[in-house]
Amino acid sequence: MNMQNLAAMMAVGGAAATQQDAIGDTGQKLIDAAKIAVVQQELGQIRTAFTSEMAAQEGRADRKGRPVSNLHQVKKNFSDFIRAASSRGKRDPAFDLWENPYTLNEQREFYEIVSFGPDGSDGTDDDLWVEIPK
Repeated sequence: MNMQNLAAMMAVGGAAATQQDAIGDTGQKLIDAAKIAVVQQELGQIRTAFTSEMAAQEGRADRKGRPVSNLHQVKKNFSDFIRAASSRGKRDPAFDLWENPYTLNEQREFYEIVSFGPDGSDGTDDDLWVEIPK
């Protein structure tokens, strides 16, 4: 085999590797898009459960008329709340599809349920969340 043939084979092999990388990147983007759609649906379901819990707590009072709420327990044990509210199969419903826990953040005027998205980091552009007014 001469050097020209070897160089041509290396160029074709490099192009094939580049195409495989592009196909792999496209495949991963499609997988992430599908996961994002599922996680958005799950966030909506968690929001519904949390909103129902908020409504159930509203107006509750003890014998002396003081407000009573279990929301502090829900906030403290949010993963357990999600598990109790979900009827999903084998996968732990307290975790998103990237295996990061859903989190509950309390802001002044609303609650925020968050998935850290594909990169698993808080505060980045790929985060997914829903807001629930107080």
